[in-house]
Amino acid sequence: MELRKCLETLGGYNIERTGLTGDRLVVLILLITIAYTSSIVMGEEIKQKGVTCYVGRVKEAGRRERRHSAFYIGSRGKDWLKSVDFYADIVDELMKLSPEKKIYYARGKKAVTLIRYTS
Repeated sequence: MELRKCLETLGGYNIERTGLTGDRLVVLILLITIAYTSSIVMGEEIKQKGVTCYVGRVKEAGRRERRHSAFYIGSRGKDWLKSVDFYADIVDELMKLSPEKKIYYARGKKAVTLIRYTS
């Protein structure tokens, strides 16, 4: 169901406006499907490893439906890893100012390692 919705609007873009037909349209849909499947698989692996809270909001008590799909968690996981790499030096400098927070930093580093091996 989610893939069909994604393909209809192509993430907010009308797929009909691309003007693609035949083989080019098939290739576009195939690429979208591969990217979509990759994000879902990564999202499921992140959920199984129990580090979803680092990537997105977790389900709150009293909330009936899940907050984020496996697709969202997978695609956000890739973005989160990029931001971790980008800010690594700044975070290291900040950790020198707050050594009492090292336990939390170590948990985050473990989550980075677990998520990195899913991609």
